[in-house]
Amino acid sequence: SLRKDFLRYEAVNVKSPYTSVELAYSNKCNFACVMCDGKTSSRIYKDNLNYNKPLPENLESKFYEDQQSPDITKFNNILSHIKEVEHLKLTGGEPQLIPEYLKLLKNLTSNTTYILILTNMSIFNVKFFNEVSKIKSISISISIDGVGIYNDSLRIGSIWKKIEANIDRLISFFKG
Repeated sequence: SLRKDFLRYEAVNVKSPYTSVELAYSNKCNFACVMCDGKTSSRIYKDNLNYNKPLPENLESKFYEDQQSPDITKFNNILSHIKEVEHLKLTGGEPQLIPEYLKLLKNLTSNTTYILILTNMSIFNVKFFNEVSKIKSISISISIDGVGIYNDSLRIGSIWKKIEANIDRLISFFKG
């Protein structure tokens, strides 16, 4: 697995050979989308716990507990290996809500030439996008499932007018 490879390279203090990494570090999310589960939405995970719904055995409860991110030591180990990666994809949960991603973005080197962010655009985190804007090539994939009430009915917690306003802010931010 990628995690085992990271640990192996750390153990022998060899530079990571990875040039491209997709990171889904936390499930912290403000939505409970019908297509998601507790692995990708902390809100769904918490709802499942509240209703005593059985959880899949493979979920690490500490990872999802109280909408928190995993152990920072593990994150620092990952960061040490990918801060020089060329291509990076950040997913979640919602990347703008994951504080470790801001730390990661601040620590990337000039080797990182491309980033892809998968976001629901329910918020507009200026600090997050200030760091993203330093990267040469940027793709932002906005995860929506229709417009207006259609999106809101599939993405519990979504307010379409707010998403639309945040998309306009995003466009203005990168044009300006």
